[in-house]
Amino acid sequence: MTNRKQRENELLLCCGTTEVSPKIKALVAENLDWEYILKTARRHRVMALLYWHLQSICPAAVPQQVLTSLQKALRKNIHHSLHLTKELLNLLPLFEAAAIPVLTLKNPILTQLTYNKLALRQFSDLDILVQPEQVHEVNQILRDNGYQPRFYFTPAQETLFLKYDHERAFYHPEKSIKIDIHWSIISHKFSFSPHSKTLLQNPYHVTIGNQKVPTISPENRLLFLCAHGAKHNWNQLNWIADIAQLLKQQSFSWDKVKTKAGTFGTQTMLLLGLYLPYKLFNAPLPPDLLKEIEEYPKLTLLGKQVEEKMFTEFTDPSFTSNNIYLGTMESRSDKFTFWFDVIMTPTAREFELLPLPKWLEILYYPIRLLRLAVKYSFASWRDSEYMI
Repeated sequence: MTNRKQRENELLLCCGTTEVSPKIKALVAENLDWEYILKTARRHRVMALLYWHLQSICPAAVPQQVLTSLQKALRKNIHHSLHLTKELLNLLPLFEAAAIPVLTLKNPILTQLTYNKLALRQFSDLDILVQPEQVHEVNQILRDNGYQPRFYFTPAQETLFLKYDHERAFYHPEKSIKIDIHWSIISHKFSFSPHSKTLLQNPYHVTIGNQKVPTISPENRLLFLCAHGAKHNWNQLNWIADIAQLLKQQSFSWDKVKTKAGTFGTQTMLLLGLYLPYKLFNAPLPPDLLKEIEEYPKLTLLGKQVEEKMFTEFTDPSFTSNNIYLGTMESRSDKFTFWFDVIMTPTAREFELLPLPKWLEILYYPIRLLRLAVKYSFASWRDSEYMI
């Protein structure tokens, strides 16, 4: 880690999982920048864990205002997590009654599997996977229950959006709950994206309260988390911590994991997603898999890039800083698809800008190019003005 706040960053790493580190007490005794620690913990979503460690190990050595701030964040997190979990359990019977199979992808299932305590893992929304042909029905159920789409589309745009994208956001203004409806766990245009129908045919159930919640299998979950982290260039510590916790808490059929990774062309994504929790949190791995990781030269470079960027100031990674994601892609066609998507593929922004009938959909491509040109030209002009 090249960041100057080395001791502060080390403390955050020591508090990133439920593993108790003997270093915490000594680090807290140092003259630390607590403002930086709070700000960075908030961005990496480890506020609850940070409080849990500090309160149980050395509360007297931590400034009172810091503990108070962390305690408030913990209470807020507990309330929000319970609120989201209750909503999920209320929505699932509605989908079941409409004969719509769904899978919960991450929250709060992942929290239950990794920490077994809603308090210790921070999450902000719900992610639900459905079949593409049932997206319209799911959208209607959500609207009937007070949810509003982030973007409003015409019927023609609704159909087009299913083809171009793989998820859609809904928000309940009264409940302050966001739900992402997925019809593919990652863009269906990539070779490493499994078909949603395959995943939905083989649900894995996790019990929350007295209710069984359908989700993806442990092996698919691990691959999904590795692909999700890579997609976002591993710029949040909690994503690495989630896998570390999962490796400690859950058993996997490693033959299935490696076979699936080979089938979908996600071997590099998988190995990087395992290397990071092993390197940063000493997560347990089978000896043969660990040997494979150590003999995979590309991981050292990618891992170093992740560590160097982990605690730098956050910037928007969507257009210019996807080198880690691209580095995990194993086929040229996937890399071409990535850049085509970034530059050419229409998004909800273009649909919002200009409603077009289906027979004019091709015009969304030049509209997308024009919008990006204006956006980045303005950003470049603004930066040059600032430098003057």
